[in-house]
Amino acid sequence: MSRYGYLELSDEALRFAAELWAKSRQQGRPTSSALDLDIDVILAAQALTLDDGIDVTVVTTNARHLSQFVDARLWTDVGDR
Repeated sequence: MSRYGYLELSDEALRFAAELWAKSRQQGRPTSSALDLDIDVILAAQALTLDDGIDVTVVTTNARHLSQFVDARLWTDVGDR
């Protein structure tokens, strides 16, 4: 995968997202309202199911919600690498 490549969303990631979603709600820390599609857990699960042995940081405008699952940073706090 290139530095800015596309990563296909896998069934494994979606199942893991459901687990993260349920756990965050059981702990009283939901990342969205009960009626919203929770893309934060899907994005976190996708990052966490990568199996290529690299550390993953999700760069986002919403690090607060994502950081309960994965290393997440505001895009303004991440410099060129």
